[in-house]
Amino acid sequence: MFRRSLGSMSKEQAITEYHKELGQIRDALPSADPTPTASRDSTPPLTEYMETVYLPFALEQVSFRTLDHEQRCCGWLSKFFGDNKPIGEITAADIQAYVSWRRVHAGGRGKAKRKTVKSRTIILDLHVLRKALNHACDLEIIPTVPRFKMPRVRREEKPQHRWLTREQMEKVLANARTHELLLTMAFLTGMRKGELLTREWSDIDLDRGEHGVIRVTHKPQYRFWVKIGKERVIPLCPRLRQLLLEVPEEERRGLLFMYAGDRVRDYKCALRRACERAGVPVINPHATRKTFASLAMMDGMDIPTLSEIGGWSDTRVLLEIYAHVTSEHAQKAMASISFGQVKEPAAGWVSSPAAAGPRIPAMPGTPTFTGAPTSPAPSPTCL
Repeated sequence: MFRRSLGSMSKEQAITEYHKELGQIRDALPSADPTPTASRDSTPPLTEYMETVYLPFALEQVSFRTLDHEQRCCGWLSKFFGDNKPIGEITAADIQAYVSWRRVHAGGRGKAKRKTVKSRTIILDLHVLRKALNHACDLEIIPTVPRFKMPRVRREEKPQHRWLTREQMEKVLANARTHELLLTMAFLTGMRKGELLTREWSDIDLDRGEHGVIRVTHKPQYRFWVKIGKERVIPLCPRLRQLLLEVPEEERRGLLFMYAGDRVRDYKCALRRACERAGVPVINPHATRKTFASLAMMDGMDIPTLSEIGGWSDTRVLLEIYAHVTSEHAQKAMASISFGQVKEPAAGWVSSPAAAGPRIPAMPGTPTFTGAPTSPAPSPTCL
């Protein structure tokens, strides 16, 4: 809840700073009477509250990319509720009406204009509204937060977990051209896009470990912080080490990926063109991370090691979303299990039950059964 510059502190200091921050925010409210017993009529409009209270508060809590998303959500909420709707008068019925209105108001221009909005987009808008209402309740601007349900995600709206097989990945890397190092590092390390594009040559240590390592650390100068705040070290594979050694010594300074004197900010177009030249399905940059997780797991990498290298804090997310297997790999795995192999035939083993003879051993002196009827034996004569 506090700025990163505050650093670590004790529980008592955190409580003191918390009340101090609340007092400063309460004093900065546009209402002339900031008493906690304010009625609904005295609450500020939603648009004014979002611009003056919530967005400055969110600026200190989230990244710049998330803040841009929240600003867009606030714009849609203000467009529906208007500039004069008090925040204390928002009810669950109003939120349900916003869901129905938002489904047919997608925005965009020209060919980019969509007819409907997915449920996942509306859910993100409602998450921002719920956070804003919870913050207003913490500041005692409103007494309670209205309870409302999130819309369900339709089956056809669920995202497809697209990733590439090993053969498709090799085709893409063969058609990468000038972006071979960038795409190879994306496929062979599983780094996120922000982690990859903010790496510097100083983060690479080719003398450490067997083939070298690359460090994933915070880069405040590029407005990048490692997700979940957990920095990690990724070992390099021999193939990636060879590509790094091919870069001339005089070019190994500054950012790892530069273009025309400026840093590369996205490689979506480069990846799309490489996929089109290779004749494989077009994927987005994050699908390279799914490809890495899937291929590494099919190669036999254990889950804890894969979580440490890829930076996944929850193995359930890794197994459900990122790691996948192909049907060919499943067939090979089933064919290689030890208890599924055919046993060697033992001595005296026959393939047909008829060739094995009778199951019950014959008594000594009993004639062999041939299937033909036999005449009954004569009865013994009594002496």
